[in-house]
Amino acid sequence: MSWIDGEVVIDFRSRPTTPECLKYLDTPQVRRVMEILGTSAPAPTDLSGYLEYLSEVGVDRVGLFGHVAQDTNDWDISNERVAELAAQSGGRIFTFAGISCRGGMSAVRYVEHAIRDLSFAGISLEPFGDRTTADDRVLYPIYAKACELGVPVAITAGPLPYAGLGPVEGPALWSAEPIAIDRVATDFPELTIIYSHTSWPWSNAVIAVALRHPRVYFDTELYYGLPGNEVLGLAIDRLVPERALFSSGYPIVPIEKARKEIESSGIQPKHLAGVFGGNARRLLEMTQAAR
Repeated sequence: MSWIDGEVVIDFRSRPTTPECLKYLDTPQVRRVMEILGTSAPAPTDLSGYLEYLSEVGVDRVGLFGHVAQDTNDWDISNERVAELAAQSGGRIFTFAGISCRGGMSAVRYVEHAIRDLSFAGISLEPFGDRTTADDRVLYPIYAKACELGVPVAITAGPLPYAGLGPVEGPALWSAEPIAIDRVATDFPELTIIYSHTSWPWSNAVIAVALRHPRVYFDTELYYGLPGNEVLGLAIDRLVPERALFSSGYPIVPIEKARKEIESSGIQPKHLAGVFGGNARRLLEMTQAAR
């Protein structure tokens, strides 16, 4: 079942439904997100069950991201485990290594290990989970290393719509302001950046940053359908069609629901092919060629 004739379908950010990968759905923070989005947790399966689900809904490949952050460590999944799952997927899972924003030079050295030894396609940072912003200068050595290795950096930059849930204070809104990405992209023009969670509620600013910087992408994960994000569909259609990446955020959001939100947002079919897979395919191919 192909969504777009002649193009692979790539969900850039998704998690398997194995019990270890589903445990974060039981945290009060994620339960609150699912309440707002009107979704519920799927039943756990093994990896083969997850891959069968992908085939049923027409997804060819998915991105699986390691997760490391001090305030959201209940969501952590080790990079080593991510690599193992990818190795068992028959090529259907590509991987980004989760990197601590507070790891200092050990984090920089780990980036090289993850890319060269574990064959990750890129790295992932979660500034809000480490109570900082993407333009924190402690992250600049990590960005420099990513430039050196020719790999993209995914930055989770959409504040979850809660505050004060769980044992720690909720992430501050300022942790996801797009101006931080603009500073990073300006300081590192060779760096490919993937802006995750649409940076809701700053959709217009995300569009502006992508328009200013040809190496800045944004995904559609979780919050694409929230009020205020309608402008993203217009921008994809008229301004930056080659910079949008379909991401469902499954299992928080069913892939079918995420697909319908994109299809109903007014994007022309010629651009849907890029959003649903072509843009991600070209990005991954470009990354592989640069290494």
